[in-house]
Amino acid sequence: YYHIGEGYAHTFLNGITLFAWNGQKANIIAQKFWGGCNWRCFNERTAKEESIVMLKDFLAGQAKAMGSIIADSQLLAFSRNMIEETQQKLLQ
Repeated sequence: YYHIGEGYAHTFLNGITLFAWNGQKANIIAQKFWGGCNWRCFNERTAKEESIVMLKDFLAGQAKAMGSIIADSQLLAFSRNMIEETQQKLLQ
């Protein structure tokens, strides 16, 4: 979920919230917000890439908590695939 702000001349990306479905409800798994001097003009590609990195970081933390080591490249590829699949489902 992109938190988008409307400015006078620009649309801003104020934050991103990632959810995971546990079979019964959506749970927040990651959040990131920008504000103050860190504001960002909204760009779909940049927001998507940031979402991919956020998901990769979440998955890396989960793997570490379970005592598993998974290559960053594998986590990144999986995260990219998941974000792209989710975006495609939203477009249908």
